Amino acid sequence: MKQSSTFAPAGIRRRFGSVRSKLILSFLFVILVPSLAIGGFGYFIAKDKLDGQLENVANSDIALVDKLVDQYIQPKMSDVEFLASRMTAAADQELLDNYASAHPEAEQVLYIPATGEALSASSAAETDADPRGNDFYALALESKGTVVLSEPYTSEASGNTVVAIARAAEDGSAVVAVVADLTGLAEDIGEIQIGEDGFVMIVSASGTSIVSPPWGARGEGGASGTGEELPADASGVTAGQEAAAAPDGEAAPEGGEGGPQALFAGDTGEIDQESPGGDSRHLIYITNELTGWKIAGDRSPSEVTKAAAPILSNTILVLVIFVLIGAALMFVIVQSIARPLKSLTNASRIVSEGDLSFRADVNSKDEFGELGASFNRMVDSLRAVVSEVSESSHRLASSSQHLSAGATQTSSAAQHIVEAIGEVADGAARQVELVQTGSREIWTVSEQIRQIVGSAQQASRTTGEVAEKSAEGGQAVRDAVRQMNSISVSVDGLAEVVRRLVDSSMEIGKTIGVISDLSQQTNLLALNAAIEAARAGEEGKGFAVVAGEVRKLAEQSDKSARQVASLNQSIRTEISSVQASLKAALEEVSEGLDVVETAGRLFSEIESYVEEVGGQVRGVSVTAEEIAAGATEVVKAIEDISGVSGEAAAGAQTVSAATEQQLASMEQISSSSASLTRMAVELQSLVDKFKL
Repeated sequence: MKQSSTFAPAGIRRRFGSVRSKLILSFLFVILVPSLAIGGFGYFIAKDKLDGQLENVANSDIALVDKLVDQYIQPKMSDVEFLASRMTAAADQELLDNYASAHPEAEQVLYIPATGEALSASSAAETDADPRGNDFYALALESKGTVVLSEPYTSEASGNTVVAIARAAEDGSAVVAVVADLTGLAEDIGEIQIGEDGFVMIVSASGTSIVSPPWGARGEGGASGTGEELPADASGVTAGQEAAAAPDGEAAPEGGEGGPQALFAGDTGEIDQESPGGDSRHLIYITNELTGWKIAGDRSPSEVTKAAAPILSNTILVLVIFVLIGAALMFVIVQSIARPLKSLTNASRIVSEGDLSFRADVNSKDEFGELGASFNRMVDSLRAVVSEVSESSHRLASSSQHLSAGATQTSSAAQHIVEAIGEVADGAARQVELVQTGSREIWTVSEQIRQIVGSAQQASRTTGEVAEKSAEGGQAVRDAVRQMNSISVSVDGLAEVVRRLVDSSMEIGKTIGVISDLSQQTNLLALNAAIEAARAGEEGKGFAVVAGEVRKLAEQSDKSARQVASLNQSIRTEISSVQASLKAALEEVSEGLDVVETAGRLFSEIESYVEEVGGQVRGVSVTAEEIAAGATEVVKAIEDISGVSGEAAAGAQTVSAATEQQLASMEQISSSSASLTRMAVELQSLVDKFKL
């Protein structure tokens, strides 16, 4: 469970982080937010306009009622002014009757003198009550010369709501009054409807209801008549009385939350209240300047909501239609984007796993189609590159193996050359030693020959001494014969050594030819490797560097081989000179040996023929001198052979050092070839991961 809870947020993030989710959320935001904003703004704007229209209707209606009240009351006040100015005691009754008959809305027309009987003309049944007891009489006397308006009250004669319009004479001698029936006015005003269930109500300055709301002045369900006072609060004082007592500009006392008593808070205003049924109501009221009555227009705010309900329904319907259409378009667009994107993502994943044979299946004619085609072209190019790299790696591996084998063979040949050159150097050193030994021996022979010359000279002076020394001379001649034989053998050995040196020099020449061929092959292989590395691009730079180093080593090997060949040619030239000198030395030694043998025979004959010693000694002396001269020549030739042999030994050492350097280079080439082979194998293993 812990593991699933751990990976759940990541899965959710991947789900909502996908392009499909982002597109869906973006489209939903673009579709819903503007649609809801437009619909909401449209609905509330329409609702506000409807509310404003209803408020304008209410204002128009209460303005109309205000004019109706003025049109109803103002003529009566003018009539009272007229009656008050025209009436006299003789014609008072006739004037009243004429007025009453001409104005049926006037329930009663009165002329009330200060003393005596009052005159009356009435359209309703008259009462016996003295009119001087009415409030309007006292009010008129208080305002002499001014038309006054009483509070609406219920007529005892008709039971209707009436209002008395009265004026007292300047001297207070009489009061003229017209009692106007407000029933017709109330009925006309009651027919005025604001909206569907709105109405107009009129309240006098003292709180008496002239036109009551449909639920009655006391908040009861049925309609009540006019002329009733508004509900009183707990103190028993009517709202109208408290409103009359309240200073101007201050709020009237409230007998409860809202209610008609709130109409006395000012001349005009708006009130929000609740009906007895709990409905929210909105009142707009004004004050009639002529009468001081409050004219209020009532309407229900829910009516605006009801009127705007079709707009809301239509708006919601349009929003739903547009959202559905937008959702369908969103689905089509998201699918047209998500499907090729998913195909490209899947293709990228498969190609990233090494399968270069896979192709993205995107056939649309839009940018995704171009992207899919470009992706497939990229995969084809990558496949061609990988295929070429694979072939190049195979060729590189094969070339590096050949290069490694060639380097191994070159190293082996160089090792043989080193061994051969070592043998040549050893032979040259031994040759130098033998030549030096021969030189010493030849020098000894030369000394002995000089001794023979001296002995021959002595023998020529004194035969006796020759006879005595003849035995020693014979022995010396025999020793000379042995020594000459030894010199001959030494010279023959030196000739054999020189011949072997010639053979070794020939082998060196062959080996140098092999090295030169291997160097040229190595140079060619390095050039091919450099070309293949150049084809591989960035991945072949390392191979190019290795190939360059191999080519340099091959050129160095070829140069060293040419140097060794040049030195070997010089050695062969010097060896040829040594061979010629040795040949001459052999001839001289052979001649010396013949001379010594002849001397031996002569010494034998001297022993036999003492008499002939003198002549023979002179001949021996001459011959000995010649032998001494030949011995000197032999010594010089042997010294030359020694110098050439030393140079041959030094050249052999140089060749050996160069060959060892070439061997080290070949070992480095072999190591580089092995590294190149290993890198080629690694490259091939990497390329083999791709499926072409």
